[in-house]
Amino acid sequence: MVAARGFYAACMDVDQPAFPRWLTPATEKALYPAWSADGSQVYYVLADAKQQFRLMVVGAAGGTPRHVPISRWEGDPAEGRVDSGTRYRW
Repeated sequence: MVAARGFYAACMDVDQPAFPRWLTPATEKALYPAWSADGSQVYYVLADAKQQFRLMVVGAAGGTPRHVPISRWEGDPAEGRVDSGTRYRW
């Protein structure tokens, strides 16, 4: 389970929620956490003090969050749809 609490993200066992593994610092606004396809990483949107957003990734076991550069944006604001592409290298 990935949860965002107070805008920082944690990974926890649902049977022992009292022992979360914090993935992001409490000083960051980690929004919309989501698992990678293989379950080894957690992606989230980072909002800075000016409400500028960046896509970030961190290992599911913790570690240093890394910025994921976005190479393209596409979408239709009228439909509320945004597609993006990255060139993230593992």
